[in-house]
Amino acid sequence: MGEPILKYELIDDIAVLTMDDGRANALGHNMIDAIGASLRRAEGEARAVLLLGREKRFCAGFDLEVMASGQEHVQKLVTAGAELMLDMYTHPLPIVIGCTGHALAAAGCCCSPPMHGSAQRVSSRSVCRKSPYG
Repeated sequence: MGEPILKYELIDDIAVLTMDDGRANALGHNMIDAIGASLRRAEGEARAVLLLGREKRFCAGFDLEVMASGQEHVQKLVTAGAELMLDMYTHPLPIVIGCTGHALAAAGCCCSPPMHGSAQRVSSRSVCRKSPYG
């Protein structure tokens, strides 16, 4: 079995989620499911969440192979992605996005201002590109 597409580490009460599918970190069903499961896990053991991509690649947005495979597949993927975004915006813990590289299409939604009242937006310029977490 290969490397996981999302690494979860608990560092100093921070759940550090690092996307790395070896390609463009597309939001396919597996990545969406992995991020969702990690957010749920973080609720029970962390005080904040840091979402990263690997160096020079944050996320390419929705998986283009799925997006080109017909309306039914597109609808399922976009619905799953929208549910993930809603989960992120309403998550009880602060979520910081460390935009480590390109954030295309749907990935840009991760970097947009949160709707949750207690959350604050941190721009990619505010996040240290060479953070101690990745």
